[in-house]
Amino acid sequence: ARFEGRHSDFLNPAMKRLQQELIRRWAPQGRVLIPLLEADGKIVAAGFSYQGAWSDVALVRYTDAGALDTSFGAGGKTILSFSALDDFAFAAALSPEGGILLGGSTPGVGLHRDLLIARCTSNGALDTGFAGGAGYTRSAELNATQECRGLAAQSDGRILFAGKTSSGGGRILL
Repeated sequence: ARFEGRHSDFLNPAMKRLQQELIRRWAPQGRVLIPLLEADGKIVAAGFSYQGAWSDVALVRYTDAGALDTSFGAGGKTILSFSALDDFAFAAALSPEGGILLGGSTPGVGLHRDLLIARCTSNGALDTGFAGGAGYTRSAELNATQECRGLAAQSDGRILFAGKTSSGGGRILL
């Protein structure tokens, strides 16, 4: 297991210890990509979890004491499946209204992957007030793979994301 996140997260000793603990807890079942610290001290960890042969996007929330927050998702965990195949979250951020933004990829046409942006409510449910009621959106480019690898929420609620695509020699998406 390894983490991908903002480089500043790795410079903070407390975040480094948290990342090591999350790897210890999640490594056998999936991969934690980035921990998010909520204003009340609770920690949301985003990544993916293997569900049988395929992976799904996964969120887990811990209380400030380190226990699973049972008011979040199902017993402190949320598993999101956007397809019958592998779904991945590679990026996460807290939104100004208290929700959780996720970025990653989901299967596209053929062997290609589509860029995925999803938003969950503060209790871990897919936010049906986002993307026309679906709670997520995907961006497909025919004959190309796209992935969201970083995202942030502006104070006005707009979402900024960065990623990569296989078209045009591996261009960067902004």
